[in-house]
Amino acid sequence: MKKVLILCDTRNIGSVEESDFPVFTKNSGGLRLSYQLRKKQIEVKTLYNFLEFSLHEFDNIFNSFSNNKKEEFVLCISTSFISSEFGRGKFFKSNNKPTDELFLGDNFDKVLNVCRLAKFKYNATVVFGGWLVSYLLNPYTKIFNKEVDVFVVNDGSDIIAKLAGYNISSNELNGNFKTINNKLIFNANSIKDFTDQSSTPILADFIDDDESLATELATGCIFSCSFCNYGSLGKKKNEFVRSYESLEKEIEHNYKNFGTRVYTFTDNMVNDYALKLEYLIKIKEKFNIDLRWSGFVRLDTIKTPQQAQLLKDSGLAGAALGIESFTKTTGPYIGKMTDGERLKDILRMCREIWKDDVIMASSFIAGLPTETHDSMNATYEFLTSDEGRNLIDRYAFELLRLYPNQGTKNEINAKRMEGDPFKDFIKNDDISWKSPWGTSESFNELKLKFNNFYKDERFVQHAAFSLPVLHSLSIKIEDRIKQIRKKDKPIDVKVFVDLNSSKIKKYKDKVLNSL
Repeated sequence: MKKVLILCDTRNIGSVEESDFPVFTKNSGGLRLSYQLRKKQIEVKTLYNFLEFSLHEFDNIFNSFSNNKKEEFVLCISTSFISSEFGRGKFFKSNNKPTDELFLGDNFDKVLNVCRLAKFKYNATVVFGGWLVSYLLNPYTKIFNKEVDVFVVNDGSDIIAKLAGYNISSNELNGNFKTINNKLIFNANSIKDFTDQSSTPILADFIDDDESLATELATGCIFSCSFCNYGSLGKKKNEFVRSYESLEKEIEHNYKNFGTRVYTFTDNMVNDYALKLEYLIKIKEKFNIDLRWSGFVRLDTIKTPQQAQLLKDSGLAGAALGIESFTKTTGPYIGKMTDGERLKDILRMCREIWKDDVIMASSFIAGLPTETHDSMNATYEFLTSDEGRNLIDRYAFELLRLYPNQGTKNEINAKRMEGDPFKDFIKNDDISWKSPWGTSESFNELKLKFNNFYKDERFVQHAAFSLPVLHSLSIKIEDRIKQIRKKDKPIDVKVFVDLNSSKIKKYKDKVLNSL
């Protein structure tokens, strides 16, 4: 049986231009894949922040992992590191001609060389996975044709287990594969049984004391917002939820072994139903854990003070709110409540209950249907007012992206606004468009102007998600919340970079010293 080596990296934690620097974190996808493979008795090693290792260091790592080339292994690389956002860094060039097909960032050569080293010197089977594969499959297969053996779309744990020589089941691959550019493409189930989708690490993963971790309570989204390109829209309310037993076991394990009490929950929405929050409260009380978490919270689902209190009692520290718009007429187009006055009332209720124990960060989308320059200016005026700054600690505007078949990608959207909520938009390319309410260029100018309000703040839209990251860098989550609520001076970029560099060096030293 082959061993499995997983490489993960995370960039662009902030949402400003100069955010392309290493950020110490262990993503939930890598942790979850490791857990699933270990359950099948497969030997797994996971490297985080792998782009910080030199090629010489990788040679030593591969040599040690393969037992001096005596054992073959499967090398799995998550594509999420390549970019968390289009439009930054450099694009791949084919025949000296730029293409917008594939964003590769500045680490393209590093990734290619790591793949080549593993494949041609150590005879490893190289697998590409991660969410970007789903969107950029054809370009990937062209560019990594010689370096990558298999591309996996969606959840690939069973497929990787098969590649490692583990007999998974009689229906192991279900024929869900095809060939593109002479490469195998496996299309795994987008969502399968989620009863025990844990992200539980082991001691060999080098988790520091009180380090924050990431996990998921449930996958998929019960809503179907037309602007969203997420693949698992419109699921039923109680589908694909972790079992209570699985979540309790994970949180108890992490607390007893690492003292972990701070989490990033990667759910598309944490408060889609109360059951998940009730799970957390029960675990907190049973093990006396001062649990704190950050995640996506949908504001328009908080209808009562009791629902807001439940979020606080479950340990909410940072709420990332996708408000998108305060323009009421926009709502029917996107499938989301956008009544500005009602949303502001909910914000006021939440702040009254959450007080200064929770920060609220929100994203807005520039250029949605019926959104005008005037209505966006009105939103900006509210956000920068005394009341707005008290209610929403951080905000960011993002430009509307029009993806292929975005407005009609599922049955719900197909019935919305006579078949396509974006039918009045003229698409020029992936980024550029024109609508009755303005052009992408004009809305982008507003976006840049409004975001400049926090030009000295590293964490804008992702302020809520920065809390667990900072906690792992020795800036305790409660202290950071107090700083933000007091409107203290933001953390200096250099300080943040230095803290990350020190943490990554410490992690690298542990990995290399263990060889």
